[in-house]
Amino acid sequence: MLDERYLHRMVVTHGRPTAAAGGLSGRPGVASAGRAGAFVAGDWVGPTGMLADASITSGWAAGVAAGGVGRS
Repeated sequence: MLDERYLHRMVVTHGRPTAAAGGLSGRPGVASAGRAGAFVAGDWVGPTGMLADASITSGWAAGVAAGGVGRS
């Protein structure tokens, strides 16, 4: 079953990188799930970008990490 809702009054909050937290480089990396072989991705992950570009970049990095590409 598919359910859709129009949430025009939904409140959204974003985690903004601050200087006190290390800026973009202070965000968690893709391997920060705390479990071997588990990776995270999203607009709050990684040292690159905000919102969509951060999601795509961290998703790519998680895929690379999960696939073992570039590992020796």
